[in-house]
Amino acid sequence: MKRFVLLFLLAILSSPFVAIAQSGDKVTGAMVVTTTETIVKEPIVVPKEAPVTTNTKPKFTMMGQVGFFVPWSLGFDFHFLAGWTFKDRFFIGAGVGLDFDFESPSIVAAPLYANSRIYFTKHTKFRPFLDLSVGGNIPWGAYINVSIGAEVPVSKRLSLYAKAGYEAMHYEYLDYYYYRNYYGGGYYDYIWDIEMSHNFGFKVGLKF
Repeated sequence: MKRFVLLFLLAILSSPFVAIAQSGDKVTGAMVVTTTETIVKEPIVVPKEAPVTTNTKPKFTMMGQVGFFVPWSLGFDFHFLAGWTFKDRFFIGAGVGLDFDFESPSIVAAPLYANSRIYFTKHTKFRPFLDLSVGGNIPWGAYINVSIGAEVPVSKRLSLYAKAGYEAMHYEYLDYYYYRNYYGGGYYDYIWDIEMSHNFGFKVGLKF
């Protein structure tokens, strides 16, 4: 009887500890095991921005243009240019053309010249530039053109441009001299002469 009472008392005394262990922890036999949860976060992958590429290699470029010049001499012209564009900012090349000068008896001349162009902006829809041509107007003499203009891209490979400025060239014209002889008479002697004309030139063209 005493043994039964002793076991009963031990059961009553141990019941609170068992309840506490079962309420928050896992019970395995006589051991109380406490579990913790570990959260593993995956690394965030940030996409890299695409590098900005610029055209650093020289690019072969061709241009065709048509225009007119006034007022010292009146005419129009067709020109073709070819060369290299560096860093999308500088063009260096050569040009050849046919000039139809209505003030000259020969009418047709053939300018042959070196050309350079400097763009003030890169990769824009409106690109102003400065253009310089220096050479000869065959067969008479010099040819010079200094212009400012703007270029507008119409596709990846094509651009339209227009330019206006000062244009000077030698051209042939008809001149005459009056000669008086010993007997009081006289006559006119007509000759061809060469003169430098100073004009305003306007041209439109296509770059490809």
